[in-house]
Amino acid sequence: MKINEIFILSFFLLFPFLLHCQEETTTTTNIISAEEIMKRVEDHLIVDINFEMTITIENYKNNKIEETIIMKGIIENGKITSLTYIKPDNMKNKKIIIKGNEMWIVIPNTKNPIPISPSQKLMGGISFGDITSINYYGDYNPRLIDIQSTDGKNSEGKTEIISNCYYLELNAKRTGSSYQKINMWVDPIDFIPVKSEFFSLSGKKMLRAYYSSKEEWNGKLTFTEIYLFDLINTSRYSKVKYSNFKEVSQSTTIDGQ
Repeated sequence: MKINEIFILSFFLLFPFLLHCQEETTTTTNIISAEEIMKRVEDHLIVDINFEMTITIENYKNNKIEETIIMKGIIENGKITSLTYIKPDNMKNKKIIIKGNEMWIVIPNTKNPIPISPSQKLMGGISFGDITSINYYGDYNPRLIDIQSTDGKNSEGKTEIISNCYYLELNAKRTGSSYQKINMWVDPIDFIPVKSEFFSLSGKKMLRAYYSSKEEWNGKLTFTEIYLFDLINTSRYSKVKYSNFKEVSQSTTIDGQ
């Protein structure tokens, strides 16, 4: 499996941010504890239904699109369990099976799935395990730093300012956490993250994510786009679009390809 293919997988493993319950709106930001903010964010990360969706990824270098990848994702009990390539043609029908922190790639007409090691690099110094093992509420101690405005992305991908966000610093509780620190800005109205920044164990800022294009589906307020900026190779960024949501009743297993 090529390093570029593994890099693409990191996008989907940020998907636990995707679906969020809609909150009653307020006109002012209420000051609550960092623990309560994170609890409300985490409470909205769990999806009890099973569904599938189309995932479209556009990869850019120097603001020019290099390639487009389309995949079908299967989500069971709030977790992605499989990803199947639709495009490009040379990847069509290859499937990624996900169980906890273990993953395999299944290639059509081959007998055995190929395991993907969590230590394989995704971008710069970020490994696959760094992305898949994040458990914000369990692995990090949150601290509310400030109430402040921050830059976000609107549905057209243009920068806009979001006011009165909760600005949190999340510090790892123990050795072995995916990141030593995460900075997160949370919308005070619906508790959907506006922006996150991820730091390596050495303190280097690795990745910046923006969450955009909120839509309602199945009674949930969702964001349907993520912009991901590689802070090591700054000439590159990606746009991930989620669409075609559909409820399913399906179990994905290694043997049931």
